[in-house]
Amino acid sequence: MGTYTMATLSLCMVVRDEGAFIGKCLDSVKGVVDEIVVVDTGSTDDTKVIAAQWGAKILDLAWTDDFSRARNYALDHASGEWVLVLDADEVIAQRDHKRLFSLIGEAGCDAYTLIQRTYGDNLRHAAYTCRGPDVYDESRGFAGWIPSTLVRLFRNKVNYRFRYRIHELVEPSIIDDGGAFQDSGIPIHHYAYRKDPRFVEAKLRRYLKIGLLQISENPQDPKPYLEVAMACMEFGMWAKAEEVLRKALELAPRDANLCDALGTLYLHTNRIREAERILRRGLSLRSADAAMLHKLAGACMSLGANSDAEELLGRALTLAPDWVAVHNSRGLLFAVTNRPTEAVEAFGNSLRLHPGNLYALTSLGMLYVNLARFSDALPILERALEVKEDDVRVLYHLAVACLNSSKKSRAIELLKRAQRIQPQDPAIKERLRELSGGLVRERIP
Repeated sequence: MGTYTMATLSLCMVVRDEGAFIGKCLDSVKGVVDEIVVVDTGSTDDTKVIAAQWGAKILDLAWTDDFSRARNYALDHASGEWVLVLDADEVIAQRDHKRLFSLIGEAGCDAYTLIQRTYGDNLRHAAYTCRGPDVYDESRGFAGWIPSTLVRLFRNKVNYRFRYRIHELVEPSIIDDGGAFQDSGIPIHHYAYRKDPRFVEAKLRRYLKIGLLQISENPQDPKPYLEVAMACMEFGMWAKAEEVLRKALELAPRDANLCDALGTLYLHTNRIREAERILRRGLSLRSADAAMLHKLAGACMSLGANSDAEELLGRALTLAPDWVAVHNSRGLLFAVTNRPTEAVEAFGNSLRLHPGNLYALTSLGMLYVNLARFSDALPILERALEVKEDDVRVLYHLAVACLNSSKKSRAIELLKRAQRIQPQDPAIKERLRELSGGLVRERIP
């Protein structure tokens, strides 16, 4: 398949029931790879049929709750001088093919990192990157992505093998062998959030099971404890997650990631004082952490320590100036401390980064209504309604803005929609009663 370089490249994949995605993945590396090695761990759909159509070498392997074993089985059967590792829901852009050829033709490096872009709308993630003027067509239709730096391109050497049952990594073996890796500048486009939620839930449950097994095999390694705790929190298993994180902190008391995770748990379970203490401990270990700064600021706001919150958010903004969630939190802080001009600016900054950000649209629209700036509120709340048509807060405040902009019929229509969603809401009932009785109160937010 590859014809432009003397170095040969094997694509290695581990798959199961990926019929909806694998074809696009394999098409994305057409002409780049010389060999496709697919390890199938028990597909019941047409995954293997599609892979065969692309000329893949298909290997069946019984699943033993060990992703590294499956990855390494693929490596054992790869004949190329270099290996590219992809999952079925990932693609490489055509525009990066020439760069790939160039990298594997160079002699001075053993491995390269690629930036996995997991596309979605997870604005509260500290590393979330808004799409902006991105050059890749592969990112179209998404607000942005979460980046992860991973070694996925490396020389096919017998000592380069993956470790850990889940969240497997090849990096430790490369380092132990004296190898070095560099940044490739190439993104991997990852579409995990396009999968059926049931598929994702089943995967999380497998991760939880495997993580517990990994803890039993190596109880002194804090890494699987963190992974198990994160899976538990996804399922709302807060007590189990806390138990696991506390044990991990006994093993690694200076691990900032564990402090961050436990602080997140306390925030979710409304244990604000405990969240504040553990997040401050985490920041004492890793001060330049925008995520922990943001979470601690939220805890301080809940405790009424708004000056501390402002200082923390300022530090977070310096570290992550394009992080939408920080701008949103600053907007909220300024709103509750009666600084509307600064609140408007903060929410405006958020919307410049992500125009479809529902939280900023809703908050800014409601702020305008409360300031009796109804002409400003109208377009913002109409945009919010386009993002989420059944948001009662948006419907209600947009109705108020319409009512105070001589748009009575539109106000009635919006209030009736809101009442269908929340039929017992007293504010909606009262406003509809006034309108139906012809008692229109002017300019009341």
